[in-house]
Amino acid sequence: MALGVALFHWVGVRRGYHPDFLADVSLWMLVGGILGARIDSALHGLHRFEQNPFWILNLREGGFAIHGAIFGGMLGNILRFRKSGYPLLEGLDMALAILLPPMALGRVGCLLQGCCVGKITESAWGITYPGTTVARYPVQVFEAGLDLLFWPLVLLVFFRSARQGQTVCAMLATYAFIRFTAEFFRETPMWGPLTREQWGSISIFTVAILALLLYKGPPRYKPEGGDEPPRTPSKKKKGRS
Repeated sequence: MALGVALFHWVGVRRGYHPDFLADVSLWMLVGGILGARIDSALHGLHRFEQNPFWILNLREGGFAIHGAIFGGMLGNILRFRKSGYPLLEGLDMALAILLPPMALGRVGCLLQGCCVGKITESAWGITYPGTTVARYPVQVFEAGLDLLFWPLVLLVFFRSARQGQTVCAMLATYAFIRFTAEFFRETPMWGPLTREQWGSISIFTVAILALLLYKGPPRYKPEGGDEPPRTPSKKKKGRS
């Protein structure tokens, strides 16, 4: 999460936003990310939550679920940009532009925890986790490598795009491709020739690419000289008739 905050500040400054505003947004995203991660962890461990509802507040137990952290952080971003009067798509573009490196770091955490493991293999790529006797693909490493490999592409779209929302589309398409590829090495149930996640990735990739090519969103917002953001949208006062 700290890496995500630092990268968000980096792209925001280069986009022309005031550092104080970026720090404020980062705080909202950090709080939202922590809450989302813990709620997601609770949903995956309902037995612990049912035994002790206050378990969710103990950050030293249960870990942080990456998808909950992402959704919580995005919600914090949306709420703060909405409050500021800046375009919501601008905030989402900035947040998604820096998402892949933190996700890669999260996959390293999965590797160390021994979760999200890959299929059993006898190849040289396989690793044996503590407490097990069979080697599995280190799919977490594969996915982390793909995250870092494709991040420059998402950044290129972010810095070159002329319209809001294009980075959102590029990131969704990129992640769908990464997840589709990683699923070949995961041990997940098949839905016909592919897994459920692969079918979903195909759908997301198709919609995202079509939106990237066809969507004519508003032009990119350019803050004037890094000024403080408007707290509320400006309104013209009506004169007396």
